Amino acid sequence: MQYQNPKIDNELNVVRQHPLKTFLKLLAMATALAVVIIVFLNLSTQFLVKYIPFEYETALADRLDITKVEPSKEQAYLQDLADRIIDQADVSANMRIQLHYSKQDTVNAFATLGGNVYFFKGLVEKLKSEQALAMVMAHEIAHIVNRDPIIALGRGLSTAITLSAIFGSSDNALIRRFIGSGETLTSLKYSRDHETRADGHGYQWINKLYGHGCGAEELFALFERLHTDDDSKLTQIFVTHPYASKRLQRIRENQADTCDENDSRITPNPLYND
Repeated sequence: MQYQNPKIDNELNVVRQHPLKTFLKLLAMATALAVVIIVFLNLSTQFLVKYIPFEYETALADRLDITKVEPSKEQAYLQDLADRIIDQADVSANMRIQLHYSKQDTVNAFATLGGNVYFFKGLVEKLKSEQALAMVMAHEIAHIVNRDPIIALGRGLSTAITLSAIFGSSDNALIRRFIGSGETLTSLKYSRDHETRADGHGYQWINKLYGHGCGAEELFALFERLHTDDDSKLTQIFVTHPYASKRLQRIRENQADTCDENDSRITPNPLYND
């Protein structure tokens, strides 16, 4: 056989498509893959993590240093109110609800891991009635009973893991930042369904506690009022408690009888100071 030395095509491995276009295609594919995986993991996580024993959730909260209580008369009152609501709620015997009170002027309250519920002075002092305060309290307790904090954390963690695996993050920095900071656990986001369910359970419990739901609507009326306020300190409430107008409408529709702010059955909030 006669040896032949064919001429090599100098453009054999040359891609004629612009490199930027190739990069954008690869980026789009990676993004689409990430979205699919994240949606799948979020749905799976929401179903599975609620079966994690509450003791494990409490242990994680202890490790992240979000369980320390600063005693005060306000904290004692809020804890007493929580305990009264718990007596009316379907709270497991091993599920300890711990109230925390912050003297910051932030208008907010939130539930996080391990049965910890935080109330801020800015919200507590704006609610005229104990029933409105109890509605916030019952709503946050419902989040804990429904295991919403661990579900929200699981969703966020699965998203962080997926993004780290697909796009890369040295030493899993993204994951470590997500689970290594107590700040993450104070900003857990709950879905619209979670918020609606917590409203329903909370309203049911305060009806059992007081024998009526009068005063509860004050909470959502306050949300609507703050929505027009330019003070940036007031906007935080809408991060964790959205859809105020629709929630107010549902509360009013569920009230068995007519209530107004002067109803004699409404108990004054002893911490009110607006």
